[in-house]
Amino acid sequence: MMEQLNFSILEKIFDMTKIGRYVIVSVDEFFENDDDNSVAALKKALGELRSQGYIDLKYSGEDMFCVAPLKNLPEPPPAEQQCTPAGKRRAIKLPDFRTAFLGGALGGFVGSMLGGLIITVIFAAVYAR
Repeated sequence: MMEQLNFSILEKIFDMTKIGRYVIVSVDEFFENDDDNSVAALKKALGELRSQGYIDLKYSGEDMFCVAPLKNLPEPPPAEQQCTPAGKRRAIKLPDFRTAFLGGALGGFVGSMLGGLIITVIFAAVYAR
């Protein structure tokens, strides 16, 4: 929400002036189409834009601000994506679980058979004399 507010404020400043040129803007001009925002949110957004180096704020009064853009507009923030539930998800995908289980069982069986064969060969070599 705050990034969207920052971007809309920066767009408004760029609509009024060019990089490096100061313009005096009132609170009413910033919020022409949006009455939900407050002056405190505007001051916070202008402070953030100033700290990020996008604008220079020469002075600010009760409802008037003297600002100049310093950098080009950044890329607009991506629109918020709404998550839609994909339905009921299983904790373990059955084909992946089956493959892992069978691979582990087969590996354990082959390993135990090979180990038994090696031990048998060792005992046969020791006791065959």
